[in-house]
Amino acid sequence: MQDMRLRKSVSYVSSVLISFGPINLCQSIASSDKALGFLLDIFHSEEDVDPRVILNVCSVLHAVLQTNPLEVLRAIASRGSDIAAMVYYLDIDAVAELLINILESTCSSTVHPKAFQSALPILSNERIFHLLATRLEECAEDAENDFYCMNTLDNLEFTFRSLVSNLNSKYVKYQTNVAMKMLDIYREVEPVYRMLNAGLYAAEGDSDAHALRVSVKILSGLLDSFKETRTDETMNRLEPIEQVLLSKAFELISIVDEVLVAGSIQPSPLLGLNRLEIVDMFATAFEVCTMKTCEALITIGVLGSLLELLSQFKRNSLLHVRVARGIDGLLMRSDTMTRKLIFFRFSLVPRVMDLWDSNTNSRHGQDSEEYRSVLLLISYSIWKCLDSTRTDSPSDDLESLISTPALAEFERFTEEIARDR
Repeated sequence: MQDMRLRKSVSYVSSVLISFGPINLCQSIASSDKALGFLLDIFHSEEDVDPRVILNVCSVLHAVLQTNPLEVLRAIASRGSDIAAMVYYLDIDAVAELLINILESTCSSTVHPKAFQSALPILSNERIFHLLATRLEECAEDAENDFYCMNTLDNLEFTFRSLVSNLNSKYVKYQTNVAMKMLDIYREVEPVYRMLNAGLYAAEGDSDAHALRVSVKILSGLLDSFKETRTDETMNRLEPIEQVLLSKAFELISIVDEVLVAGSIQPSPLLGLNRLEIVDMFATAFEVCTMKTCEALITIGVLGSLLELLSQFKRNSLLHVRVARGIDGLLMRSDTMTRKLIFFRFSLVPRVMDLWDSNTNSRHGQDSEEYRSVLLLISYSIWKCLDSTRTDSPSDDLESLISTPALAEFERFTEEIARDR
């Protein structure tokens, strides 16, 4: 009983003094295992703790976490069960905020691998994920003018990107079952859809489209996580993410097209960055999505917009790399039906050759070595795809993919390139 009375003495006054007082108060708590243990043990109480006490403890821990994150994270990692105990009090808003702050600090800090593993209960909690989606929706309202919203968006972006990369790191490889169970939460349709929709909504009024860029990065990061986990089980989990992508693909590619013609999105220093993120997401989709989804994206106009970007931004090497990666990933994974769509209906070869001709015949001559190089890379990807069709599936006549004159012209084209090199 005396111990409980002591714990309940974490008063509002003391929490305010620590949270807003001299920084050395926080440093003293962080450097003391006994002090940190005293605070964290409150979440392990066998009796229900007064919500006001929990609120005050969260205020203190948040302040200490802001000034000395490594010490707090190491203490939580060494104790092992504090996060799960905090989740029990998730109905208290301050606990949810503290858990998200712990998650952000874990992803942004170089700590012992156990620190990330101890954060798994946060990552696998459905309510936390929906709370992050709600945060993005709220920030979409005032993302342009509200500094707090901008800071929250930056934290959301970094947290999700770090989350996905950490899932495929060597530290959690041996915890595959735990990690994959957690990934089920992050591949739910509703919250991912809400995040992307919030970004698109914000783009209508936010000249920097900051919320859009964050939501696109989240979706791109989730798609990217499938590169290392391509099994029958994980591919089944890809379907919900593909649903979200297809539901908003037309709006996203329309934004790229509007960028091309200086449409509704207002010019800003971040305009090119937004374009890069959308292109990067579609390039990743071509690398990991099913052929059915890739065919739908081609039909919507994604591949055409990527080539149009090449023709209009001939000196943007960052854009070139992403477009070439997406086309190569698509061609190398394509089946017969997809190749017919790419070469016969979409006429990829004539389009690429037109890009080469327009570059050669322009008044500036060759615009840049980078632009020439990306056309070479795309041409080589086409050649590899056609060559594998000839080698692996002799029954599939190449003329069903590309007409004989066009094929002959492309072969002469590649021979000339080889001689020039």
